[in-house]
Amino acid sequence: MSDCVPCSTELDPSWNYCVNCGAPVVRAEPRARVEPQQIPGAIRPQQPASPPRWRTIPRPAILVIVLAVVGVVGSFLAAALVLR
Repeated sequence: MSDCVPCSTELDPSWNYCVNCGAPVVRAEPRARVEPQQIPGAIRPQQPASPPRWRTIPRPAILVIVLAVVGVVGSFLAAALVLR
């Protein structure tokens, strides 16, 4: 047995309309089973994934960026101490 969607009345399987509100009874059709598809081996890569993008930045560039950040933070700290 199922329930009417608009009014939640319990429906008899032989009814085409709800006896309480008159809404048509919607019957769900059974779903067909879908078999999983086989994925060919050519689609799946056999090589390892590429490294994260940040690892492709050259080490000297990373050093320059770190020193720049440290310099900016240091200058803010020095300015804070002077303006104290």
